[in-house]
Amino acid sequence: MPGADGARAVKNTDESHPANEFGRYCVRSGPEAHPAALSVIPGLVREPETLRFMRARAGDGDIIHAGAFLGDFLPALSFAMAQGRRVRVFEPNPGSFDAARRTVALTGRGNVTLTNAALSNREGPLLFRTRDGEGQSPGGLSRVTEDPGEVQAVMPDVVAPLSRRVTILRFDG
Repeated sequence: MPGADGARAVKNTDESHPANEFGRYCVRSGPEAHPAALSVIPGLVREPETLRFMRARAGDGDIIHAGAFLGDFLPALSFAMAQGRRVRVFEPNPGSFDAARRTVALTGRGNVTLTNAALSNREGPLLFRTRDGEGQSPGGLSRVTEDPGEVQAVMPDVVAPLSRRVTILRFDG
C-alpha cells in the first residue's frame, strides 16, 4: 500500500516506468514536458494537495474522473477507495488513454474503469482535438474544437449507474 500523501520524491530504478510513493506510471515519448510527466519522471507527486483532498473524501462512493492524461492520479485514487467502490475514468485522447491504461495495469488494482471517450452532457461524436498540426498528441492539452477530429462522448449518468453513490467528480482542464 502506498505511503502518506506527501510530495516526497522516490528514487526511480525503472526508467521505463517512473514511480512515486503511490505507484508506477507509463510516460509515453512526446508529452514529457507536460506538468504531470514532469512530476512523475523524477518521482514526485503531482498536485499532492488535490490528491490528499480527494483521497480523504472518496469515502463510500465512486469517483468520476474526466481527463486522465497518463493516469498520474489513478494509483493514489485506486488505493484510497473503499471496498466495492470504483474510480471511473474518461480520457478521449487515444495516446493518453493508452498511457493511462498502462498505468492502471502497473498499479494492479481492479477498481479502475477506464473509458476512451469524452465526458459530456450528451452522447455521440464530439469534435475534439487530439493531434496538433504535425500529427503529434498534445498530451493533456486535448480540447473541444471546430476542427475535424471526432471522439465519442458519453454522459456520466449513463456510464455510472444512478444507483451508485458518487462522492467526487473531477474534470481536468
